[in-house]
Amino acid sequence: DDEEQLTGAFVETYLLESSRLAWREPGQRNFHALYMLCAARASAARFQLPSQPARFFRWLSEDEPLKLDAALAAEEEELSERFDALNMTLTRVGVPDAQLGLLWAIVSALAYLGNVRFASAPPPNAKAAGGGVEVATIGSEHMPSVAVAASLLGVDQAALAHALTHREVHAGGGGGVAAAAPAGARSGGEQFSVPLSAAQAAAVQVGTAQAVYAALFGWVVRLVNAALQPSGAAGGGGGGGRCFIGVLDLFGFERLSHGPSSLEQLCINAANERVQNHFNRVLLSELLAEWRAEGLSERPATDVGGGEGGGGGAVDAALADTAAAAGDASGCIAMLEQPSTGLFALLDTQSALGSGSDEAFLAELRSTLGSHARLKLEASPSPAAPGGGAVAATFTVLHYAGEVCYSSRELVAKNR
Repeated sequence: DDEEQLTGAFVETYLLESSRLAWREPGQRNFHALYMLCAARASAARFQLPSQPARFFRWLSEDEPLKLDAALAAEEEELSERFDALNMTLTRVGVPDAQLGLLWAIVSALAYLGNVRFASAPPPNAKAAGGGVEVATIGSEHMPSVAVAASLLGVDQAALAHALTHREVHAGGGGGVAAAAPAGARSGGEQFSVPLSAAQAAAVQVGTAQAVYAALFGWVVRLVNAALQPSGAAGGGGGGGRCFIGVLDLFGFERLSHGPSSLEQLCINAANERVQNHFNRVLLSELLAEWRAEGLSERPATDVGGGEGGGGGAVDAALADTAAAAGDASGCIAMLEQPSTGLFALLDTQSALGSGSDEAFLAELRSTLGSHARLKLEASPSPAAPGGGAVAATFTVLHYAGEVCYSSRELVAKNR
């Protein structure tokens, strides 16, 4: 305000790594909230939630469960205290106990949802249809997890199981349905319920969990912003005659050491390209132009702390060398962010298509950006591995900090 006192704040989410919920790099953990909820079983009892240790949940412990067990046992008291502290903080920003219970019920439901596994079985009318593609089923041993997840989410168990294993297809209006309903589909006027394969059902499971977690996270951020908003302000981000200071939580440039990177690293590194380009332009290029305009190169070096001898020209030359060495990241930024034809636009297009795939994305990338100076692609799609599986195709982006190899595996699914 006018008295230089902090009157409020506003938080924006840049990159919520929602894919971490179901998939992580080896040695990494899921979101802290899930482990806190498992560790604080006594504290969580007030919300009337089912109580299970972290090792019970596949998405929390499928990588090195025994090692995780030992680590969490040592951290249990700390995690429980953090759970209590987090709830106290949420209460202070205006979340009543009833809504806290709903929040943790949803978090718990996602953990149970991750325990559901899918098997393949012939479609219901396989004999009448002369065979057919196998469809996803949920075994009886996994139905208890579906039941608990449905109860916590407040939805019907059968409806949740159906939603995980089927997709709804809406035919065009007006003229009826020209084609026959797909095998195994249930017709409802111009709407068909089509069974999914086991792989498709697993993708729906992950996508649903990620979407729910992202919505829940966004709700918490909105509550925090409402609590931090200065009185009389209509929205975040400053304004109303107040001064505004933006603080960026700067994440490091990432390149995995044990294999190709993925979408999480690509997004982080793209953000770093922008930050670096801004740094170059404001703190180097513009500063250099300003110093030259002020005649810094004609001043003695002692005027700027340069010591005896040499002169300001050495400072000027050193700064110019630094700016040149830092390079211009705009070429990489354009390759990544160009509307319609940039890497992210091509990925978004495939993610929006029901038939979109990693292979199709890589083909579009090759066709549209194959000759770009900041992108390197394999000469041809990867051959099949000796064991029969396909080798994950990769592409390499020449970032300002160096080359990073990215795998196209699950890229489209993660971006959805």
